[in-house]
Amino acid sequence: MKEIEFAPPLGSVYVEIDEQPEVKTGSGLHLQSNKDPRRNQTATVVEIAEDIEDVSVGDTIIFNMSRAVKVGGKIFSVKIDYIEGVVECTA
Repeated sequence: MKEIEFAPPLGSVYVEIDEQPEVKTGSGLHLQSNKDPRRNQTATVVEIAEDIEDVSVGDTIIFNMSRAVKVGGKIFSVKIDYIEGVVECTA
């Protein structure tokens, strides 16, 4: 993973998108379900703003991709209010 050069803004976390399984029909067609911007996405928290207490680095979260801002590569900035839930906690 590329090193992040600046901290997330207050009230936000940086997440790295988890790989989505490939969706294939019975006839062998590949479906690009990951192109829907309205879908919920899982990601791993890689950095948090200094005011965040509800989420920790390493947590797996669910959020809506339409509310995320791409920072670089697979890294996105997500406001804490747009996190739908925590799937796995590191603490």
